[in-house]
Amino acid sequence: LRTVPGLSIVQTGSYGGATSLFIRGGESKYAKILVDGVPINEAGGAFDLSTLSTDNLDRIEIVRGPASVLYGSDAMAGVIQLFTRRGAGVAHGDVAARGGGFGSSDLDASVHGGDARVSYSLGAARHATNGFQPFNSGFRQGVGSALLGTSLGAFDASLSARFTDRELHFPTNGSGEVVDSNAVRRDDRLAVGLDAGYRISPLVTVRAALASHDVHGVTDDQPDSPGDVVYAYTTVERSHRRSGDVRVELALPADARLTVGAQVERKWQESTTRSNFGDDAPPPATRRSTGGYAQLLVTPLADATVALGGRYEHNEQFGHFWTYRTAASTRLPTGTRLRASVGTAFREPTFLETEG
Repeated sequence: LRTVPGLSIVQTGSYGGATSLFIRGGESKYAKILVDGVPINEAGGAFDLSTLSTDNLDRIEIVRGPASVLYGSDAMAGVIQLFTRRGAGVAHGDVAARGGGFGSSDLDASVHGGDARVSYSLGAARHATNGFQPFNSGFRQGVGSALLGTSLGAFDASLSARFTDRELHFPTNGSGEVVDSNAVRRDDRLAVGLDAGYRISPLVTVRAALASHDVHGVTDDQPDSPGDVVYAYTTVERSHRRSGDVRVELALPADARLTVGAQVERKWQESTTRSNFGDDAPPPATRRSTGGYAQLLVTPLADATVALGGRYEHNEQFGHFWTYRTAASTRLPTGTRLRASVGTAFREPTFLETEG
């Protein structure tokens, strides 16, 4: 992603430190991240890119500009979607091992295969390093991924899952000084998605998608030695988001295509902190949103495409939003492609931004 024009990535600290993605100068909360169609941002768009890895990935697609018409909240500056590698052909596997400085090691393995009716892709990986700080700088990450697909006549479906378990040790305090010998952050994340479609006729296709993303994290920082009079705490965080999407795709004359859909999503989050200065356990926060959208793709010329779309979104906590987007692209005889777009987008606040 660092090599893509208009994208900037900033990492703090050692390996595994918080990493933010900025698209065209927009805030990091303005980029929506999906894995096989599953949104993995926190409510309100926040996302730490260091929790992702490229293990068993096939490709990464990028949408620049406001894209809330199809993707809903958070897709203000753009969308990044990662796709798991699909299996095909005779069963085959890959195994790789690497080692380097700072006690770094990587081990990954995968197996793929399938035919016209059933395909599968399974992968596992482990990454570890001692980090470049003098102490308490280790990072460990385990990743498991799977993609199962089937195609039976007019019906097709795919089930994806990606699990990440990580542990990050950080020796720096709030001022960036390397003084802490035992601060650690542990979290695990599970993204599961199901996408299915049925072709009613050559002109009409119905698709449905279900998505789930769960996060469980613990941040622990106890006194470095007995008798230290410092703020010591343990924070436990849990969150999940569930969504469902149904859409109808219509093939129209003149190579035009109309997509009409509806979506519902629920987000939930809770956080509990126990410290030597007392406990803090606010009630869980939750919200639900529903929306409907439509997009028309028209090909007026062989090398030109025009897109027109709109979306209505209702959030039970913040009211409703109307968004639109129009875009066009054309390929010149020289091989150059010109693109232009204009549109609006929205981002719901994070749960933290709405406290108090």
